Amino acid sequence: MENSKLFQVSEQGYNCSQVDSYIASIKTEYKKLYEYSRGFDAKIKEKDSEISALKEENARLAENFEKCKQAAANVEAAYNKAKEEALAAGNKAEELEKKLAGLSQNADSPVSKAEDEPVPAPAAAPAQEEKSAPAPSAEHDALLKSLSVMQLLSEEVVRENSELRAKLDAIKAGL
Repeated sequence: MENSKLFQVSEQGYNCSQVDSYIASIKTEYKKLYEYSRGFDAKIKEKDSEISALKEENARLAENFEKCKQAAANVEAAYNKAKEEALAAGNKAEELEKKLAGLSQNADSPVSKAEDEPVPAPAAAPAQEEKSAPAPSAEHDALLKSLSVMQLLSEEVVRENSELRAKLDAIKAGL
């Protein structure tokens, strides 16, 4: 910029009042820019602190996400294991039911066999003391034996069922 266009020339150079007025306007504009710059710097610092806080939060969330992924994998593995155990228990229960049915049939057959077979009369006993029905103690013993076996099997089924329910409740509580 050319000085001749900004200020009027007076006897000893440029007009002092115009130069002073121009310098004052430059100072005013400089102060405005300086204040704007300070405000801008403050905003930058504020945004930098927000960015730092968000980076920390992002790191925490990423860590929590990884923990959640691991927990989900653990829950899925536990669910699959419980599912396999439930299938195995179901198969075991079917086996026990089959055994129970087989034992029930076997328990019925000794009784029916005992009823069908006549008891031989003792040789020394008189003819009026002959019995045609089986001895009640043999029939009673066979029934007691089959009942005790059925009771043991049913207790085992109940125990396994309660164990499976406890595992299922634990898995549900973990979800």
